[in-house]
Amino acid sequence: MAKHPVPKKRMSSAKSGHRYAAFKQKKYRALKGFVNVVKCDACGAPRLNQFACKACGTFRGRSVEKAGAAKTADKVVKVKA
Repeated sequence: MAKHPVPKKRMSSAKSGHRYAAFKQKKYRALKGFVNVVKCDACGAPRLNQFACKACGTFRGRSVEKAGAAKTADKVVKVKA
């Protein structure tokens, strides 16, 4: 039966973290060129392609969300039973 290679010493979490960080940066650089920023047809503000405009809230000529409206949840109140 063949023996598998085994690490001689334990790798520290810092070294593992550096390796994972380098991989993430490499992927980020590869995907960076694929992001499309275009002008909004309605207001001219820069927006991501195929996303609604954050400035005016339009997408493909239609208003899809209120302009500048922050999505907030109603306040949850605890009631003692």
